[in-house]
Amino acid sequence: LRAWGISDPAAFQWFEAPEPAALERAEALLVALGAVEASHGGLTSAGKAMLSMPAHPRLSRMLVAAHEEGILVEGATLAALIEERDIVPVSISPRAARAGGGGARETGPSDLLVRLELFEEAEGAGFGRERSSTLGVDPAAARSVARARDSLLRAAREALGSRPAASKGT
Repeated sequence: LRAWGISDPAAFQWFEAPEPAALERAEALLVALGAVEASHGGLTSAGKAMLSMPAHPRLSRMLVAAHEEGILVEGATLAALIEERDIVPVSISPRAARAGGGGARETGPSDLLVRLELFEEAEGAGFGRERSSTLGVDPAAARSVARARDSLLRAAREALGSRPAASKGT
């Protein structure tokens, strides 16, 4: 609505208006993400870039930040891991999957970072069933994450432009 020049979403002629509290939460989220100016409600440059990305505002803001840091590939992969079906089957914990892969390396306190590492290993092996199985990764889910990542990368690069990447990967 802000992109259309609507300064007061509550005054918009909704077909079915959302609850006022939901509008307030949405506004607060956009301000917190830096997509909308708190003082006048106009879109920021980050907000304008976020508009063209096919992701939740939190994830599109993550892509903007990743681009700014020169790690867009990793940011897009993390966003895709969040959006898509889990690459680690429910019956296998991420730590057990990590231990089953090429050694029990500790990657940090985040299961998402463990999944990023597992995804990168599975992708490096071409999402092969045998290696994915050893890693504890569902190859179909991992391929789906790769497609989502590539889509997010295309949208982010189109919205944000190219920047020399400090990252590895695609």
